[in-house]
Amino acid sequence: MKTKFVLFSSFALLLVEPVSTSAQLPPEARKGMWHAQWITAPNAPQRDTAVLHFRKIFELSQVPAHFAVRVSADNRFILSLNQHEVGRGPALSDLAHWKYESYDLASFLHSGRNELTATVWSFGTLSQLPQISDRTAFVLAAEDETQRIVDTDATWERERS
Repeated sequence: MKTKFVLFSSFALLLVEPVSTSAQLPPEARKGMWHAQWITAPNAPQRDTAVLHFRKIFELSQVPAHFAVRVSADNRFILSLNQHEVGRGPALSDLAHWKYESYDLASFLHSGRNELTATVWSFGTLSQLPQISDRTAFVLAAEDETQRIVDTDATWERERS
């Protein structure tokens, strides 16, 4: 009975308050302040349970004093840089108030080759968790335009577990 109520309530909320996919981004992102794209793995289920892996290899001639990024996923992520865990997130939310985490990657960087990875998992759109989902995806955006080499786009490697 409780499961039917949760499913019915979730469906009713979707009918009452239609939300575009851009609602996944925070307000500053919808105003064009983020240049990164939400990415997913080829042939990954959009709204079913899934685990995805993302990887970006990039080179730096020198380590900057700060390398701030904003990160989010639908539903959850673990972010690592050069095999060191940077963080996890995002906080639980809904489509109209999407959350992201901010990290300074500078202490994990080194001159030369760097490997940024993320594992993303989704419990599906009909999960009973207090997380309203749209589709399995990942986004990472550098705050400094000179560091946009790490922004999520088609250059990221992606695969499904």
